[in-house]
Amino acid sequence: MLHSLAGWLTNPRFWQWFHAANAAKWVLLFPAGMLWWRESVPFLMYVSLDTALTGALAAYGAALGARKADPEDPL
Repeated sequence: MLHSLAGWLTNPRFWQWFHAANAAKWVLLFPAGMLWWRESVPFLMYVSLDTALTGALAAYGAALGARKADPEDPL
């Protein structure tokens, strides 16, 4: 299970689609966020948590990719 998860998270195609979907989401949310949700605390919390989670997932995937590229690592 963990080995298949590591393979999935180190797949460049997954990260390409993951980041493209996040970019599309923010392009769609930008006008509403600027026009109607400008002073919304829940929206600000969503933006902050989404950014933190996305960054953490990307960093985790990069670390797994670096481990997978290391021939001496048993991963």
